[in-house]
Amino acid sequence: MRTGSESNMAAERSRGFTLIELLVSMVIVMIILAGLYSNVLMQSRVQASQASTVDAVEDLRIASQIMGSQLRLATSICWDSGNSRLVYQPLGAPVTLTAANCGTLDSSWGAFQFSSGTTATGGKLCWDVPNKWSTSGVGCQEVLRGLNQATGFSASPTSNSNLAAMRTLTLVSQYKSVDRTNRDLQISFDVLPRNN
Repeated sequence: MRTGSESNMAAERSRGFTLIELLVSMVIVMIILAGLYSNVLMQSRVQASQASTVDAVEDLRIASQIMGSQLRLATSICWDSGNSRLVYQPLGAPVTLTAANCGTLDSSWGAFQFSSGTTATGGKLCWDVPNKWSTSGVGCQEVLRGLNQATGFSASPTSNSNLAAMRTLTLVSQYKSVDRTNRDLQISFDVLPRNN
C-alpha cells in the first residue's frame, strides 16, 4: 500500500510536460535551428561568391592571354575611341594601319572591341579576327562577357601618335560578392607590338 507522499511522487512522474514547458522547448529548438540555417545560408553565399570570383579571374586570365599573344605579333596598334576598340595590324597585312585610318577596319586587320551590354549580362569583349586567319567569316567572336558596363575595357595611352608604342590594356570584370552585389575585378597587362 502506498503512502500519500509516494502516490504524489508517482503522479508527478506520470504527469508529463506542461504546455508552457513545451512552448519554451519549442522556442529554444527554433532558435537553434534558425542559427544553423543562417550559418548554412552564409556558407552557401560565401561558396557562390568564391566560385564567381574564381570564374572571373580565370576568364580575365584567358582573355588577356588571347589578346596579348595576338597583339605582340602585331606591327602596330591603335585605339579607336569612337568604337571602343583596339585595332591592330598583324604581320604581313597588305594595308598599313595609320592613325588616320584607325577608325575604319580593314579586313586584313584585327580588333578587340568592347560593347557595354545590359545590366544583367554586363559588357562583352569580342575579337574581330583578321581575314588571313578567319576563313569562316564569323566576324566578331566573343572572348569575354560579364565586364563592367562603363569601364570594361580600356587602353593607355589613348593617343595614336606612336602606333609602335607600348600600351597598357585593362579589363574590368564583375563577380557577385557575398552580399550579392556586383564587384569589380581588374587585370592590366602591357603589350608592345613587334617592330618590322
